[in-house]
Amino acid sequence: MTLWKRNGSVSKITQDYCVGADPLHDLKLAQWDCYGSLAQAKMLCSIGVLSKGEHASIKAALVELIENIRAGDFEIK
Repeated sequence: MTLWKRNGSVSKITQDYCVGADPLHDLKLAQWDCYGSLAQAKMLCSIGVLSKGEHASIKAALVELIENIRAGDFEIK
């Protein structure tokens, strides 16, 4: 199952062409994506979109995810 698949089926040739090694590339970028999300959450808190508690929860989850990625315990299927 892919994130972008809706209803119906996708041929293996199409999926291989469209997806290929994307999970490997996504895994290399995952840590940096989390850092961007940390910055975004901080900004949203600073302008009042997120409460301090919401920001703290998001930050804790992202930091844990970064630690899992660095430890090799994160997998993109």
